[in-house]
Amino acid sequence: MNSPLVLMGHGSQDPEGAGEFFELAEAVRQALPGRQVEAGVLEFPSGEAPAIEEAFGRCVAAGATTVQAVPVLLSMAGHARQDMPHQVAEARRRHPGMAIELCPGLGIHPLLL
Repeated sequence: MNSPLVLMGHGSQDPEGAGEFFELAEAVRQALPGRQVEAGVLEFPSGEAPAIEEAFGRCVAAGATTVQAVPVLLSMAGHARQDMPHQVAEARRRHPGMAIELCPGLGIHPLLL
């Protein structure tokens, strides 16, 4: 079984902006059948947009022992360098039986340009 994937987004107070992130998460689920894909946001969590910690919690509840966490960010500024790694460190502290790999952020891929 592949390890679950946690997509870590910035979050938005705008419902449409928040919805776009979760549409992306659904597209990733469709592209990776059979793999658990969870999504959470750093800022402005809500009922429709759960916090990153909730995404890790769903992986634990499903019995995951390893997880890959991906910052869904295009620029490698403060959130990518500090806040997302802090979220992963906190998840490792809360769930010591789960190995969490912090993957590189998306960044600007040449195909986007």
